[in-house]
Formats: sequence, structure tokens, C-alpha cells
Amino acid sequence: MESTIQMNSSPAPRLRELDSLRGLAAIGVLFWHYQGHFHAKPLAVVFEAFYRAGYYAVDFFFVLSGLVLARAYANEYRSHRFAENMVKRIARIFPLHLVTLVLVALGQYVLVELMGRRQFIVPYNDLYHFALNLGLAQYVGFQSGFSFNAPSWSISTEFWVNVLFFIVISIGWKRLFPISLGIAVVSLALVVTTGNGSLGAADTVAYPAITLIRTAFGFFVGVALHEVAFREPRTHASSSLLFDAVFIAAIALLIWGALGHLSFHPRFEVLSVLVAFPVLLLTASRSVLVKQTLRLSPLTFLGDISFSIYLLHFPLQLLLHVLIVGGWVALDFQSGWVLLLFLGITIGMATFSYYLVELPAQRAVNRWWAVRSKPKP
Repeated sequence: MESTIQMNSSPAPRLRELDSLRGLAAIGVLFWHYQGHFHAKPLAVVFEAFYRAGYYAVDFFFVLSGLVLARAYANEYRSHRFAENMVKRIARIFPLHLVTLVLVALGQYVLVELMGRRQFIVPYNDLYHFALNLGLAQYVGFQSGFSFNAPSWSISTEFWVNVLFFIVISIGWKRLFPISLGIAVVSLALVVTTGNGSLGAADTVAYPAITLIRTAFGFFVGVALHEVAFREPRTHASSSLLFDAVFIAAIALLIWGALGHLSFHPRFEVLSVLVAFPVLLLTASRSVLVKQTLRLSPLTFLGDISFSIYLLHFPLQLLLHVLIVGGWVALDFQSGWVLLLFLGITIGMATFSYYLVELPAQRAVNRWWAVRSKPKP
């Protein structure tokens, strides 16, 4: 998602506290997949909520992305530049997606063809699904199931929702609130009336495109939130400790839901997207102490590398599995030290990826576009 925000022709200040929330959400997904793929819950007394409901972080991503992209693109200066907006979006997400796609394909090949073992977690690693991944269409309705770098499913669904968003703002960004609200309502109606009505445990076999609708729901809730609460500039005086209290209460409610066995409860999922996540974003941006904490540089940097954390933690899991199967290492995934080591290696890899893959690729594509779109004399 874009972090640079532009209103009219001049950039608006970055909401660094929201960057930090994005980074923490990426860590939440990492914990969710750690317990799901390694069948272990180390330090559960601290991280049990993530182990039980870390998948909620993906829906939080969708809401946050809708808000941030609305701030970045839904304005007089950028809304009509459909082609440029698409190029910038592809430059943001595709290079690292391609790198991790190839890494996972190589890892699964080694595991299956050279070591004679079953594929790790993800079963559909064939040429058809590889082609879907190349087109960022690996989980929008044409798939048989998860393929290659499984967490990238949300990258594919969000990309195509982004396309819809860019079309909407190019037609009329000044009518964005009623349009986004309408899309969110229709998407919600389709989710709750299709299959089991769940966001996180939707019946993707009977309804393979339901995740695309799930993404549209969260994303356009975020867009609508921007239009009603973030469109107009605010003064520092509008911050208040009351927002700190509400933020903490919302976090407590989400933890209570996760620990109270409400994970995969359809109503709790929907209320999280409709109420809890927007409240978190609104109060974080208008709080005092919470905002100061979230703007600490280690947390904001976590937000900067969150995309790499999200896309690299599964390839790392695959690598560890290959090493264990080959007898080169032995790891006790129930150990807290192994969890912290896994987290540390992921953050280290994400840091290198951010500086060596993400940023250079974005600069290269943006330079190419600047040259290509320059008016000819």
C-alpha cells in the first residue's frame, strides 16, 4: 500500500502511526502462520491472541489500504491518471511478489523432485497456478486452492480491487463516499449470504471468488472511513487522551474476542471490519500517547518493511522445512527461542528486501514511466 499521501498537487504528511499498525499486523499474520504451519504455540501466554486470530490482520490490511490509497489517489491531481496509478501500484507490489514466487517454486521443486517429499503446506504448485500468479490472479476465482507463496492470495485480490478503485476515482472522486459505501454494503451482503457467511473461513471451494468480495468489503470500508473522517485537514488541538482510551478499549475488545473463542465467528469478523478496525485507525491518528508510541522509529520502520515481512515469512518457513527434512538442522518450534529466531531472521530478510528489491524496483519502474509518459517535442 502507498505511504506517500497527496492532496491536490502537494503531498500531505504521512500518518506514521498507521505505518506502525501495518507493521504490527504483518507480525500478527506471521504468528498465525507459525502456529498453523509448524503446529506450535511458543510463548502462548503472550501471543495466544495472534495464534488464534492472526488472520484478522489481513482484513485490517484491507481497511487500512483503502484509507491510505484514498488519501493518496482520490484528489484532483491524481484521480484521473489511471495509467500512471496502475503503473505505480504494479511497481509497488509485483517485483517482490515475483521474487518470492520464484523462491517458493524452487523450494517446492527441491522438496518434491530432488528429495522425494510431499509439497509443503500448499498443494497447487503447477504451471497453471504459476501463470495465475504471474497475472496476480492466483486467488480471485480461477484457482483450485492456495498456490506457491500462499499469503500472496491477498495481494492478488487487493490488486484487482485497487483496479476497481482507480476506475471509480477516475470517473468521479468527488462522489467517492456514496460509491465506496455502496460497494462495501453490496460486498458485505454477498459475503454474509454466500456459503457460511464467514470472512476468514469462507467456502472458497463452492465460491472461489468470495475472497475477492471479502477484500472489496474491507477496502471500501477504509475508503469510506477516509471520506468521512480523514478528508479534511485537522489541527493538533483535535487530539485528545480520550482517543487513547478508546484505542486501548478497541484493542482489548479484539483480544477478548480472540481469546474468547470468537475466531471465525461471522458476526465478530464483520463487526471487526465495520467498527473495530475503523475505530483503531481513527483513534490512533487522533490520540496523544498512543500516537507518540506508534511514531517511535523502530515501529515505523516495521511498517516500512511490512510488505516484505508479509511475503517473505512463508518462503523462510519452506526453507526451514527443507533443511529439517534433509537432516541439516533440527529445530524445536515449540521453543520460544526458535520463535524469536524465526521472527528476527524474517525481519532481517525483510530489511534487505526493502532496500535491495522493493525500493530499487519502484524507482526503476517509476523512472521508466516518467520517460515513457514524457510529452514528445
